[in-house]
Amino acid sequence: MTFSSHQNAHDRGMYEQYEQLFQSTHPTMNKWLRIHVLDQDDHKEILQMVRVKGWKTYHTLKKKEQGGAWLMSILRHQASNYRRRESRKGTRRKGNEDFDEEIHSGSGDENWEDRLIANMDLERLKERLRPDEAELLRLTMEGFSNEEIAEELEITVVTVRQRKHRLYKKIKRYMGE
Repeated sequence: MTFSSHQNAHDRGMYEQYEQLFQSTHPTMNKWLRIHVLDQDDHKEILQMVRVKGWKTYHTLKKKEQGGAWLMSILRHQASNYRRRESRKGTRRKGNEDFDEEIHSGSGDENWEDRLIANMDLERLKERLRPDEAELLRLTMEGFSNEEIAEELEITVVTVRQRKHRLYKKIKRYMGE
């Protein structure tokens, strides 16, 4: 067996593992997309981007048993990037208003059902926030970096960090009620 044929066999096996992971996570990704993205065409496009990005970086995944959480993290990032691109183009479809506010970031190893239920409390939480806090939360959930948020709100990065810290404490108090 030559090196290239051995490498091709290794790549095929790795691709089959990846496809199996993708297919097993597919129902959870669809559930997340149905809640956060209303347009079915957007679902397909985002899933395709996740499939490609996941395959390109699959070799970097150290713990294969955490593959589902890893793919969900890629899904969140790809959905957020997709939303940003669409809003920059001005081609965002009607019905995606909820998508703007519901995108969230966080570690991918949490229980997704719990996260989905937690999102239901988001609107009630927003009612308790001042407008500047709600805007900071929205920008954070859309995946903007501290630097991007500082530029958008015309404040310093240090101020963004301080306000985020206070906001997180306020959210924790609310969630503890």
